[in-house]
Amino acid sequence: MQEWENIRIVGLSRLERVLAIFDVYLDLDIPIKKMKVKVIEGQNKVLSGITNLLVRSEYPPDSFEGAVGHGSTVEEVLEDTLLYFVDMVKRYQPKGTEDFEWAAPEDF
Repeated sequence: MQEWENIRIVGLSRLERVLAIFDVYLDLDIPIKKMKVKVIEGQNKVLSGITNLLVRSEYPPDSFEGAVGHGSTVEEVLEDTLLYFVDMVKRYQPKGTEDFEWAAPEDF
């Protein structure tokens, strides 16, 4: 039987495997206190993480940015993603709920 990352089907552009989803409880000076981090593996074996909580960014105006992370293990990806999120909060200094947006539910 072939490995999942070698599956190729006409009409499908790629497959990703969800390795972990973490509930993250925040102790930051922001109004939202919980988010999720999803760690995925692509068909190219690259691991990446994304948050379901996006922060209003400066450029382009009124856009929202989610934290992303990379690494060679689930733990490295989780830590890199969380460090990026904390850095975004420090950089953009969101204050109210209007400074945040949730990722699409089907993405998590």
